[in-house]
Amino acid sequence: MPAGNTCASLLEAAERCDSWPYPSSDVASQTDEQQLLLKTTLELRLEDGVTKVGLIVKEVAKLLEEYNSLKESKKETPVFIFSEKYVKFHSELNNEEKRTLAVREMVDYWREKDCLECLRGKAFWVYAHFKNKSSFFKNQPQLI
Repeated sequence: MPAGNTCASLLEAAERCDSWPYPSSDVASQTDEQQLLLKTTLELRLEDGVTKVGLIVKEVAKLLEEYNSLKESKKETPVFIFSEKYVKFHSELNNEEKRTLAVREMVDYWREKDCLECLRGKAFWVYAHFKNKSSFFKNQPQLI
């Protein structure tokens, strides 16, 4: 590997930037944080069942299961398929557009049924650092 903070390849750069503590397959090398993460989350995978997209806390996985049950009760295709260690998108959701539409419909349903506090539409202040602090939100945020 080249000296300093440079990377020999784009793959190496991506691996360095991906700092989320995904648990390794070698249990002995997992940190306490990674072991806790494994116990409290399920992997989210694409419809192929292989490509990992993120982690889902088990409380949200329960909501996903409830939503699937609702879809099935209406004779509609469920959005997710569950296994013991991961959740994957249904095989019919085989592209970004289909997955986006399915997740949007689900989140709209959750918002309508008040399933998650974060979807209640409350306004939260977002703060930015400005070079010119004299007028808040009158100036565009500047990189400093």
